[in-house]
Amino acid sequence: MFYLLICLLYPALVTSLGVEVLTKELKLKMGETGVVVVKLTGRPMLYEEQATIDILIADNSSHVIETQEKSTLFTRDDIWISENATREIVFEGKLLGIGVVEFSINGKVTGSSTITVTSNNKVLGSIFLAIMTAMIIVNTINMGAQLDLQVVKEVMKKPVGPIAGFICQFMFMPGFSFLVGYLYTDDMLFRLGLFVLGCCPGGNGSNFWTLLLGGDINLSIVMTFISTIAALGMMPLWIFLVAPFLTEGSLRIPFQQLISSLVGLILPIAFGIFIRWKWLKFAQKLEKIIVPFTLLTVIFILTAGVYINLFIFQLMTGTMVAAGFTVAFVGYVFGAGFAWLFRLKKEQIIAVSIETSFQNGSIAFVLLQISFPEPLGELASVAPVAQLLLTGLPLWLVFFAIKLYKCYRNKKYGEVPTQEKVTANERGEVQLEEKEENNENDDK
Repeated sequence: MFYLLICLLYPALVTSLGVEVLTKELKLKMGETGVVVVKLTGRPMLYEEQATIDILIADNSSHVIETQEKSTLFTRDDIWISENATREIVFEGKLLGIGVVEFSINGKVTGSSTITVTSNNKVLGSIFLAIMTAMIIVNTINMGAQLDLQVVKEVMKKPVGPIAGFICQFMFMPGFSFLVGYLYTDDMLFRLGLFVLGCCPGGNGSNFWTLLLGGDINLSIVMTFISTIAALGMMPLWIFLVAPFLTEGSLRIPFQQLISSLVGLILPIAFGIFIRWKWLKFAQKLEKIIVPFTLLTVIFILTAGVYINLFIFQLMTGTMVAAGFTVAFVGYVFGAGFAWLFRLKKEQIIAVSIETSFQNGSIAFVLLQISFPEPLGELASVAPVAQLLLTGLPLWLVFFAIKLYKCYRNKKYGEVPTQEKVTANERGEVQLEEKEENNENDDK
């Protein structure tokens, strides 16, 4: 009899309340708010007057989403009278990523929702991209106007520099980028982004910095041209060999972007060469502004680019920064060392070193964007952006060191004309040597 009584009363004494999450997935932009709807289900206990659902944001999602509500309350009427009692919990997207929120009752998790947060600055990003592209095109035309075609021909006849650059870019950098990602972090998306950037050819940034630091701009442009063509075959090869270790999905090579980069390099350069051939005096005037305008372009990309992608810095960790800096710094050192082994001149060593470390980040960005849905593509792009920002830091230090040295030299020896070389004889006196071209003109 007692056993029968217990069997009859047990369902009324033990609760079986649960939570049904009606909003399984929610997509937000950063700074935007949205609601997740939950419904109370199951049978309450006889004495139960209310039910509390606890809201738990996963530890790895606390930087992605937030809510002011820690729990939501269902009253007696909700429990005993209403059959469709629901609550709306408001969430805000804080940072790019994927957040998971769990709902529990009486300590038992009975439902969850996935909230995807994407970037909200696409319009501003498009404006920045348009201005940056225009500045790069103008500067590339100017670089073409300063090209010495005779020097380019000599480079192609004895392509020691391009061969050294090819080995550094497509033999060393992809493998080293993969190794650094493997050793530094367990984040598979970051590893993938770092490796993809390591497979990319050189970009306009390498040409700009080669010019600013007094490297061989002719060799730099030739190497960028050759590496972009070579990337049509080398990128698919590396991704075919290594990508399966980094992702289960397939990566799509952005051949259209590679060809666009190639055309974007060839056409402005060709137009600049035409200007030099048709209007030599105008090309000589352009030479006076090429360094200041190049510096302005680099500063604009750095400052405006950082502002628009400020959220990426919030996604970076110390390990990510260390990995990006390691790849960039070792790329410079390896490129310079390898070029030195090939017995190249100082200007050529500078060009190979910068070309090795400075890759075309836009290709890596496009590849990751078209291969993964939002926001996974953006998250994987953190690695290329982090490395590209860090790649310029050592060059800024070198640039300012050169400027300070020139100021010190001018202060000590007096301002030296730009068309003359300064040498010190054994007595410490300063001699001015005219360029060989001026001496030949005097002889004539």
